[in-house]
Parts: sequence; C-alpha cells; structure tokens
Amino acid sequence: MTMTDEFRISVELTRGEIAAYNFHHIRWLLRLDGVGFCLLLIAAYFSFTSPDAGVRNTLNILVFWGVLLLATGLSQPFILFLQIYIFKSPAVAIQMLPKTYSFSDSGIHIDTNERGVTTPWSRVVEIKDIDRLLLIYTSPNLAYIIPKRYFPSSEEQARFIALLLGRIKSAA
Repeated sequence: MTMTDEFRISVELTRGEIAAYNFHHIRWLLRLDGVGFCLLLIAAYFSFTSPDAGVRNTLNILVFWGVLLLATGLSQPFILFLQIYIFKSPAVAIQMLPKTYSFSDSGIHIDTNERGVTTPWSRVVEIKDIDRLLLIYTSPNLAYIIPKRYFPSSEEQARFIALLLGRIKSAA
C-alpha cells in the first residue's frame, strides 16, 4: 500500500461502530457514574444501619440527591443507545451511509451519495487507535471513522497509519 498519488478506502459503518465512537467520547462520564454509584451504595448502606437518627436523615437526603445526579449522568449514554439502536435517528442513518475516503497529497476527500468534502492535512490534529476503530481527528471532538475490519492485517493497518503520519508531517 503506497500513497504516492491517492489511496481509497470505502467504508460502511455499523451501529456498533457508531456506538463505540460515541461512547469513546463520553467514557469519562461513564467512569464518573461508576464512582457515583459506589458512593451512593455506601451512603445507602449507612443510611439504613446508622444508629443515629440525624445521620440517617442526612444520608437519606444525600442518597436522594445522589440518585437524581446518577440518573442525570446515565441519561446521556441511555439517549445515545436509544438513538442508535431503538429510534434509528436520521443522524445515525447519515453516519451509516457508505462513504469513500480518498487520501491524496491535498488531504482527505470524503465522498458520500449526497456530497463530498475535502479536509487538508493541516486540519488533522490526531490519529487514535481504539478497540475496533481507527479515528482521524480534525478537531478535538470530530473524527473520521475507519473500522479496523477494513484492514486485512495489523501490519497493513500500521503501514497505513505510518503513511498518514507522513502526510501530516509533510503538510506541517
């Protein structure tokens, strides 16, 4: 695989890959919810077992507010799950459309059935390799998603990443 002129890869995302990308960006919220849930269980335990009525009342109030905060924190992952798997929102349908990434000297060109966009290499800020996805970031929270299943081997993927990094360095 060489990128002397242009390299193309056609991609069609699955719902699981879209979910993995979105949950990657809110993983801090999920971790915070886990810590909050543990603290909530500890407070609930002591609100039932404490011999002092004042402590029990205070802990009951903390448990009540903890449940509300935990419900608020878990609403974002729940909404994402509903949008991706249950309600099949239009935004998810657009993300699932087949697209072709063309990597050339001028940048990354994306073609879908509806439109085409070119991003110069100077706008690429980071390349991340997460579980099943290769993410090419053009801003801190926006990335082009390439599933790893499109690479026949990990060596081929490493060579592709090296070529991308070479393009980014030459554009800088």
